[in-house]
Amino acid sequence: TLRGIRVLGAYLGDDEWRKTELVARVERALKPLEGILKLRDTKEIHTAQQVMQVLLRFCSNTTLTFFLRAMPPSVTLPAAERHDELIDTALYKLVGGARVGAAGTRWERARKQARLPVKMGGMGLTSAVDIREPAWIGTWALVAGPMRQLHAPFRDLDVSKAPGSDFDELRAAHDRLKKEHGEITATWKEWDDKTKAEYFDLVGGTTGRPPEIEVEPWDEPDEGEKLRASARPPEPAERKACSCFRPHTLVGT
Repeated sequence: TLRGIRVLGAYLGDDEWRKTELVARVERALKPLEGILKLRDTKEIHTAQQVMQVLLRFCSNTTLTFFLRAMPPSVTLPAAERHDELIDTALYKLVGGARVGAAGTRWERARKQARLPVKMGGMGLTSAVDIREPAWIGTWALVAGPMRQLHAPFRDLDVSKAPGSDFDELRAAHDRLKKEHGEITATWKEWDDKTKAEYFDLVGGTTGRPPEIEVEPWDEPDEGEKLRASARPPEPAERKACSCFRPHTLVGT
């Protein structure tokens, strides 16, 4: 009995078959990690650590992304968990995690930090488990309109009302994502409210530049930071007008 097939790379068919096939695919795709972790410096070249980190972040950690976008989160969960497990194991070896031990809280904190974006002090090793639902929702957001336009049977498709387990899962995931977005937005606002006045008080009374801080070459300020450093700090009365911006990013909320 044919339990499933692959269509444009994605697995279609029996859910258990799809889960098994995708987990096997993850293990095949991440098999090269064994060789990557064997890279070593030579007398002339001393960038093995940098190369390993680049390969881990931009190559190995992205191998499952297509499937997260093309298959339901409930189906991709086992593969995402296995993917994250293999990446965590490679990271542990790469950064010398044995010095603190895998069972301790120090490694758990380090692992969580590594999963953060680089701009937030992480290593950009995004968790596949964490982005399963956003990836699935994002795909539908992109394709629902073109599907209605290009295929007559889908002309009246309304994903907010369509019957079926896949659509039920999509709507539930969307509700969770909206809830999480609201919580994150509230947290950002709380942080901004606490730090905005402190930031302006820090640069106020100077020539408009924050105190000089010694930075490493890779921490040189970007164009936004240069703009802030050269700008005249606003007067207290102007702070409210600036409340729609985060001082550290100049990104509108």
